[in-house]
Amino acid sequence: MIKPAKLAILFVLIVLFSGCTDTTTEDTTTSDANGVDFDIYADTLQAKQYEGQAFGFQVLAENEGSYNIPQTHFKLFLEGINPITYGLTVEDFIKENTLELTSIGIYNDELSIRGQEVFSFENLCYKNDLDSNLKLDIHLRSCYSYETSAKVGACFGEAYSQFNEICTVTESKTVTNSISPVKVTEIYESGAGGDDYRFIVKVANQGDGKVFSRYATARDNPTTPLDTTISNSMKSCTDLSPGLNDMVYVESIKLDGAELLGTSELVLETKLTDANVASNNPNKGNYFNLVDGRGQFIFKLTEVTDVDYVGTLEIVLGYGYTETTVRNTELIALPDVVPEC
Repeated sequence: MIKPAKLAILFVLIVLFSGCTDTTTEDTTTSDANGVDFDIYADTLQAKQYEGQAFGFQVLAENEGSYNIPQTHFKLFLEGINPITYGLTVEDFIKENTLELTSIGIYNDELSIRGQEVFSFENLCYKNDLDSNLKLDIHLRSCYSYETSAKVGACFGEAYSQFNEICTVTESKTVTNSISPVKVTEIYESGAGGDDYRFIVKVANQGDGKVFSRYATARDNPTTPLDTTISNSMKSCTDLSPGLNDMVYVESIKLDGAELLGTSELVLETKLTDANVASNNPNKGNYFNLVDGRGQFIFKLTEVTDVDYVGTLEIVLGYGYTETTVRNTELIALPDVVPEC
């Protein structure tokens, strides 16, 4: 018979070796919350640079999401160092996509990167004389416009489930999102009286970056075409007022392919309106804010039908997105070397 003391020791050993005391946390990063990934290309940024010598490096940007980024709607900034100290200008530290960054493709059930571009930062030469080695933190910051498409099967007809043989109106719907950093996490449908239906749409930023207004510069000139406004907004993203952060725009709401925004059949019950966008762009400028990465909006469909059926409801959200990556190099001081750049 095992004595109580020995039994207690045996129990502790079993717990330890069974893994019950494991304190590691599971990685819950959303694998499909991708937008544009970017980093140093092919080790072009060397670990050491020598005083008096110009150097450069390249950055590869790849669109890993489902939205085609138009030309000039992706900006890449080199930050953390003073361009004047390296004999360059602020504009030399800003790059933009010269081609459309196409969304990912699927071939034989495998994802394939199709939209990519390489950006070059060249002729960096530290102009001052070095007394000792200098470590550099190279900050690479991207700002780009992106969209999220979310679809659900919306139920119409008899609101009471016992009388609707096709579907259930009042319930949380299964949402299918495009690959993008901002996600629609829940769409809750309910009857709103008569042939009206109400939808509560919950949204979350599930990527590693931050959200800002894709129309930030519209306040400077509301008559500028939206394409140009978006491009300018991406360029100004490093110096935005706090009020332009966390803004997500409702760009489209369709039912079975038919646009409902701007029609009498759809009422946005909770929204804010960006007057600078809406004044010259009908049905644009409706937005909501994210708080701690989450937000929601509510809309109602009116006089849809009294026939029981399931329709495809598609919601498109638009926003600016920014992320930062830091890479390092070191300037090696050389005796009796005076930079000539």
